[in-house]
Amino acid sequence: MVFAVPHLAHHGFRANAMECRQWYQGVGIIQATNARHRLPHLVVLALGSNGPVTSAGIHAALHALPKNKVLGLVTPRGPVSGGGTGAMRTAAHHHKHRIVLLDWVKYSAGHSSWFAGDGLHLTYSGAAAYAAFIAKAIPWAKSGKFPHGAHFPR
Repeated sequence: MVFAVPHLAHHGFRANAMECRQWYQGVGIIQATNARHRLPHLVVLALGSNGPVTSAGIHAALHALPKNKVLGLVTPRGPVSGGGTGAMRTAAHHHKHRIVLLDWVKYSAGHSSWFAGDGLHLTYSGAAAYAAFIAKAIPWAKSGKFPHGAHFPR
């Protein structure tokens, strides 16, 4: 996501990207931002390509959020992400009022030009496509009215 930060900012996101960030570090950022009362309605975690995403980790992220906030989960690509996508899909299904699934794996399928040779890291055009995809959730985030079981793409 590092290359996507300027594009995400253009769409109105406050993005915080770091290579190889682990899930627990993302949860820590949520906790610290919440302690300063600076969380937006939609908090997006785009992690899991460099380490496992588990049900327990997703529940930790939900627990770190106030009940009036929504967690956006971006499905991860990459060799370590295998179980993460399934855990995210399951959590989104069970927590329809609190989680919106942003299915980057499905959306980006067939767009090899968006990725470097490893199929994971974004090219500049991929970064723009990624940010535009994530931004599709903004109208719902601004209204605060997420439909039950929100899932992108539809």
